[in-house]
Amino acid sequence: MDLSAEARAAEELGDFLKTLGITVPEFYWEYTSHRVNVQQRLSGFAASDERAVEQIGVSLVAKPYSQAVLRMILFNGLFHADPHPGNVWIQPDGSLAFIDFGAVGRLSPARRDEIVRLILAIAGENNAQAVDVLLDWAGRPAVDRSALEADIAALVDQFKGTLLAQIQLSAIFEATFSILRTHQLGLPPDLALMLRTLLIAEGVVRRLTPDFDIAAELSPLARELMLERLDPRRAFAMGKSAISSLAALTSRVPEIAGHIERYARTGKIEVAVEKASDENIVAAIRQSGHRLAISLAASGALIAAAIVAHLSITVGMGLAIAAVAAFSVSIIQRS
Repeated sequence: MDLSAEARAAEELGDFLKTLGITVPEFYWEYTSHRVNVQQRLSGFAASDERAVEQIGVSLVAKPYSQAVLRMILFNGLFHADPHPGNVWIQPDGSLAFIDFGAVGRLSPARRDEIVRLILAIAGENNAQAVDVLLDWAGRPAVDRSALEADIAALVDQFKGTLLAQIQLSAIFEATFSILRTHQLGLPPDLALMLRTLLIAEGVVRRLTPDFDIAAELSPLARELMLERLDPRRAFAMGKSAISSLAALTSRVPEIAGHIERYARTGKIEVAVEKASDENIVAAIRQSGHRLAISLAASGALIAAAIVAHLSITVGMGLAIAAVAAFSVSIIQRS
């Protein structure tokens, strides 16, 4: 066990948690090594002390705690994977601190996008899209897709229309894992750790305040997630990646043409292939690059416009149109 790994994880997570008003103990690196870690001693008491928590008000603990766990997973990607009450410290001023970073989880940006896709698919009752995400996670095994879609639809129907306060996250996870077992689908380790973390967090919040309004906490997060995906900088980065991949493929046209030519000579037909030089291909890319960028911008604007109606419901029509306009103008300007 490398005790210095805990210190590194705590410092990395600490930068994000500080933006939420949550403290992470400082580590004294001059005394920390593989076998020893020395960290700041915090004042206060653990959230496992229920009597002390009641005296300061459980809502003052449940709200920042739930926000911290959800934001670590959905926005930061790196998260505390064992946020049980003993690892949540309540300081004298009422603010929270997280301790014991021996277990942390990490979700890649691509994985977080998949989670958002799954959430939106379930919320929109798009069972086919939800099944696509599950199959991607399992490595696309051969399954009875119709039966899997039917099971997902039954799961959604089971909780549809039920008051959120009456839904237990553990029940949803139990039903989901039952479906995975039935269809022999696996779950990647990073997602399994994330689900375990959410189960721990759900248990903590329910014990602190059973009538806690989870919907009120999730609504602003949903709006932020939608706006994050309309961020012009994010869209432009994706566009640059696509153009780079296309340019890399195009630059190998002479090599591919050579293979085709050699294959054709060994058969019964003759094929004449004119090889273009790398310089000609680069010039062609430069000449058509502007048109390609404009085409990508137009396509992106059309896709963005398609979700304005949905976005306007959650953030308002004016903000939705402004976000799409910023997206389109940003791409065209960079073209």
